[in-house]
Amino acid sequence: MFSDSNYEYDGLDMEEGPNVDIVIERPYDWSTIKTDSYDIVISGQAFEHIEFFWITMSEMTRILKKDGLMCIIAPNGFREHRFPVDCYRFFSDGMIALARYVSLEILHAHTNCAPINSIEKEWFSEKNADSILVARKEYEGSPRFIDVKTYQCIPAN
Repeated sequence: MFSDSNYEYDGLDMEEGPNVDIVIERPYDWSTIKTDSYDIVISGQAFEHIEFFWITMSEMTRILKKDGLMCIIAPNGFREHRFPVDCYRFFSDGMIALARYVSLEILHAHTNCAPINSIEKEWFSEKNADSILVARKEYEGSPRFIDVKTYQCIPAN
């Protein structure tokens, strides 16, 4: 996916493995990674396995550069699949809440997004679906958390 020489890809995980360039010792301490260091941060199918995913969201935001993009894909359905734990499922509103928590601009959030006329397709499933968030960081530095004293939940369209 990132074989073009215009891109540099760093894979991050808790264990060494294929496409893993950065191995973090503690899941919620990414201090070895410089603030504002990545143009794009992607997480695919991991948040359901992270006990305190909001801390991971904060670290992902911290390492994202100003005007950088974040993409998170997490299951909305599927059976339990512990690796080593399986804690959560996500809906569009949950993805929007994640972006709001760290003051990211929401570009897209959707659950079970599929091409038109895909319901007839073999891969489409009402039960085994994912939710996606695409958001942009409009500021530099550490995450800007919501002000819990004045925050009001207003559902997105």
